[in-house]
Amino acid sequence: MKCHRFTVLALFLFFATLAQGREIYKCVSADGKTSYVDKPCDKNAKSATEVIIKNDTPSAEDVSQQQTDWKKKSAEFDERQQARKRKEEDEAFQYRKKKADEQRAADLAKRLADEEDRRQREAGARAAARRAANNGF
Repeated sequence: MKCHRFTVLALFLFFATLAQGREIYKCVSADGKTSYVDKPCDKNAKSATEVIIKNDTPSAEDVSQQQTDWKKKSAEFDERQQARKRKEEDEAFQYRKKKADEQRAADLAKRLADEEDRRQREAGARAAARRAANNGF
């Protein structure tokens, strides 16, 4: 049974490639044999079925149009990819700049705090030296 199905399928595909949009008729003769022909079945055929096979092969103009469309879509895709990459690079740059600014602000705050701490220590040391000098007299 599988061999019979394979044979029918192979014949159908064979005739489909030859048909190229023409009408094909499946005829079953009185003795039960199936045949595929491009003309209507005989009057004495047991059964007849019309099978229409369309030619799905695109024309050269269609292929050219599809290639043009493909190139256009490919170019648009490349533009979107480049725009996305530029945006990501810009966002990364802005992020690094923000972090660098935050780090500079933190460094400046630390330097100012260290400077203020040094001034207070110096002021305290001068005050202690004055007290010591005043106590010694």
